[in-house]
Amino acid sequence: VSSQVQLIDLFPTILDFLNISQDSQVKANIQGKSIVPIIEGEESEEFAYGEMGKRGGLNFVRTSEWKLIREGENTFQLYNLRDDPKETKNVIAEYHDIADRLKKNLFEWMFTNLQKKAGL
Repeated sequence: VSSQVQLIDLFPTILDFLNISQDSQVKANIQGKSIVPIIEGEESEEFAYGEMGKRGGLNFVRTSEWKLIREGENTFQLYNLRDDPKETKNVIAEYHDIADRLKKNLFEWMFTNLQKKAGL
């Protein structure tokens, strides 16, 4: 697929392809979501997310063009993946509007993940 997808979506996608049904308790413990609808041509979300390190010390959100990395509380980096696919030039000072949009989206994703982990 040409849209943004995440590795975490692989397991639920395999289950979906194999038509393996999952009860609500199993679904609650599986992270990610099936991308079968995307493979079959449905529109997908524009964003992909990730985290690394203990307690999510590094988080990121990316689109096909941009990647915003959050490291620690208030340290952010922004890369234009089309112009700089190796992420060598942090352009956050030049693109505040894009960074702000991606920060908002990243924080919403992080909040949703916290709620899921807490069982809310």
